Amino acid sequence: MTYPYQTSGGTDATMANVIPELWSATYLVKWHLETVFDKIVNTDYEGEFSKMGDVIHIRTIPSMTINTYYKGINDSTGQVTYQRPTTGNVDMLIDKGKYWAFSLQDLDLTQSSIELANTWATECKTQMHEAIETDLFETWYDDASVNNAGASAGAKSANINMGAVGAPRYINATNVDDFLTDVTLVLDEQNVPQNDRAIVVPKFVGKFIKMSDKFTADKTGESKGRLISGLIGEVDGLMVYASNNVDSEVDATVGVTVYNAFACHKKAVSFATQLEKNDVITDPYDFRELSRGLQVYGSKVTKAEGVVHAIIAKG
Repeated sequence: MTYPYQTSGGTDATMANVIPELWSATYLVKWHLETVFDKIVNTDYEGEFSKMGDVIHIRTIPSMTINTYYKGINDSTGQVTYQRPTTGNVDMLIDKGKYWAFSLQDLDLTQSSIELANTWATECKTQMHEAIETDLFETWYDDASVNNAGASAGAKSANINMGAVGAPRYINATNVDDFLTDVTLVLDEQNVPQNDRAIVVPKFVGKFIKMSDKFTADKTGESKGRLISGLIGEVDGLMVYASNNVDSEVDATVGVTVYNAFACHKKAVSFATQLEKNDVITDPYDFRELSRGLQVYGSKVTKAEGVVHAIIAKG
């Protein structure tokens, strides 16, 4: 296709000199993964550290001994036995950090019609959230209680299938309701409080939930526009989040991609972060500004019984 002032040999050089190049005053929109990690954890201990390498000591409530009382006499000594509770602690290490850094020539800042520094810094912060979530989702499920994972999960029943390496639990639109109620049962058997429960699953599970007859809006009582519109809501007491950041790998034994989905109570996982550095400095060796930011963070599964690990596959 030939455009005006363009010949078979290329653009007419004479006319090209008088046709201005036009640059838009706005950027092309960039789509990002939606992060959900901050919606499912607690940040109770944020603000209790000052720098990377700090350790936050979280006190734990001791388990108490309950004895049987007999009228007139108790144990062999005939006395009430008193327990001296000891308080332990769980340590959360602020041991991770991610940063951005970019340079801007002074001439670019002068000639550009766009706020380059602010626009790029905002983009860095968005990508920072994505990078942190990817890191967190690769580790949290490993700290689930042994009773909350595997083909024989269940602290009481030991017969709930949460999938295993070489034998994932296959999920489809027909059985997705069974899967979610089984996750709920695993948490129930650990006496996890009914409120503030959540599960993070890959996107295809969200699709199957919307396809399931059991979880359509008219049967769940959800207001119109939640499940039907594609926004995952509360299912069997679980706030369901579908994410592309769920950790996955190819299981060589079965030859399929498996996903490390996980559920948790909000108080079972703690997270703390702060922007330790966010500054702009002048390059002493060039005419440019250097922008940089350092985000430090740490997380800890503080209640392993409140975390469920499910190895699932699309089936």
